[in-house]
Amino acid sequence: EPLAASARLAVPALRGALLALPLAALATQGQPSLARARGDLDAAAGRWTADVLAARCDLVAGDYWSVWPAVWHVALAQAERGERRPVYGLAHRSNPTVPLWWDRPHGALRICRTHGEAAEREAARWLPSYGLWPVEVVERRGTVDVLRVAGP
Repeated sequence: EPLAASARLAVPALRGALLALPLAALATQGQPSLARARGDLDAAAGRWTADVLAARCDLVAGDYWSVWPAVWHVALAQAERGERRPVYGLAHRSNPTVPLWWDRPHGALRICRTHGEAAEREAARWLPSYGLWPVEVVERRGTVDVLRVAGP
């Protein structure tokens, strides 16, 4: 905004800089591309998607920064496939979605826990908070472990 205001005051050097900015972006980054933008989204949020979908998980548990990108990307992939099987997150800020899965038999829920020390620690924090404890690992995949609630 300060640059734009200065350019309106007809400061030639700033006006030139403002005009050069889009050209510099094109020179360094190339033409805008939806495919590249999608590739960036897939790289940032899609590392868990294939495993979560293949494991048919109902919940993704872990740390905030793995759970929510995973849930978002899984929803994107399902929408593109025309599927409608919601996957919910279990991490910080998951309370609004709890009523959507709470009434299901907890022993029947398939829970994907993302890999990594922080994710495992956070999952161990959140799962008991929602009555999903103790759990047992029923399957190991490349990016997630599949859990189910053990016992009543």
